[in-house]
Amino acid sequence: MAAMNWQEFWTPVRLSLQVALFSSLVVIVLGVAAAWWMSRRSFRGKTALETVFMLPLVLPPTVVGFVLAGPAGPEKLDGATD
Repeated sequence: MAAMNWQEFWTPVRLSLQVALFSSLVVIVLGVAAAWWMSRRSFRGKTALETVFMLPLVLPPTVVGFVLAGPAGPEKLDGATD
């Protein structure tokens, strides 16, 4: 197996950092604009839109907990024991 040179190492690292920086800036700008707009306006469906914005904060830990509860718990998800 050939040794990896530094150029081969840093190229994907640099690309990952550039993508992370760009996406973070876009999300910050859009998030602040959406928060500002929603705090100053009252419209039909505002609660539903707030729920959609909150889902990424709530859903991933819930899904991970649900998945881990199956094989790790003393009872299976359907209530049956081994």
